[in-house]
Amino acid sequence: MRKSAHIITIMLLVLMAGSNLQAQGVNAQNYRNFVRMELERTDQMLQRAGEAVRGSNNPVASASFMKAQEIQTMAWNRFREETLENYQAALKLTRMARQQAGLALSNSRQTEQYEGAVLQKLERAGDLLERAREAVEVGADANLQAIYDLAGENLTKAWEFYRKGDYKPALKLANQVNKAAEKILNIFNDQLRKEGFYERHRENVAAMLQKAREEMSQCGSEAALKIMNQAENAFKNAEQLSGEKHFRAAIKQLQLTREMLMKAQRECQGLDFLTNRYERLKSEADRIAEQVTQLPTDQAEAAGKLLDQLYQQLDLSYQYIQQEQVEPAQASLKAAQLILSQLKRLVNRN
Repeated sequence: MRKSAHIITIMLLVLMAGSNLQAQGVNAQNYRNFVRMELERTDQMLQRAGEAVRGSNNPVASASFMKAQEIQTMAWNRFREETLENYQAALKLTRMARQQAGLALSNSRQTEQYEGAVLQKLERAGDLLERAREAVEVGADANLQAIYDLAGENLTKAWEFYRKGDYKPALKLANQVNKAAEKILNIFNDQLRKEGFYERHRENVAAMLQKAREEMSQCGSEAALKIMNQAENAFKNAEQLSGEKHFRAAIKQLQLTREMLMKAQRECQGLDFLTNRYERLKSEADRIAEQVTQLPTDQAEAAGKLLDQLYQQLDLSYQYIQQEQVEPAQASLKAAQLILSQLKRLVNRN
């Protein structure tokens, strides 16, 4: 009896041990599947983080992403060892990798937000500088022109930094452009309040208007005559507004009158005028290209970039002239003239 009971006890213990081993095997398999799912989740997060990092050009985000990749590689290596201890280590490592990937994503998003803020600042700087340009043209002040020219150069540099992903210097230059444009506008506003400012500009525009009337008598362009009528109306509006002491609005109407007169003249001059202007600018570009080769190395690079831009605009204007597209040709020639002016200032510093 005792021997039988002892055998039965041993058999029960063996069965129980087998049951525990089986249970442990099932639990280990479940744990392995769980860790694999966690690893795959991290892989998916790393893929998203990689796309964000490549688009952000953020060195901090890039460093976090590389660290996340290294830790995730270690996690997979431990997982493949297929022991409970290694599964536990793999789980710990992949969660560390996921944390680093999260940092990479966060820093990338901050860069995107910063990029958007810099873009808004650059666009605002461009708008302000355009308003300042109008003030400079009306004010005819050499000091304002110098401030405007420098601001224009800074805005060009700011856009170059922005396109390279160097947002900090781009933002700094954009702020400088904003301040310069605001300074021009403030000085112009002070001039507006001075007695006789409107009258001086009215005389200039009136002389332009009289000259344009004489030219229009020999112009066969209906479009030019229509624009001329708009200029006449703008001048009448300016006179009315000045009589009501609304000098700011009156000055704007004088500006509009000038713009319409210049546009009407361009319509009359047509493609022959544009061709002559193109040839003149091309000759000036060729002459200054020789001077660029004589500049010091540090300045020759900047001048060379401007020279390339100048020839690009001239090539565009030539194509538009050949296609008889007047307005695009005018725009390209105007851009070429602005670039040429910048290039001349750069060359003349030496």
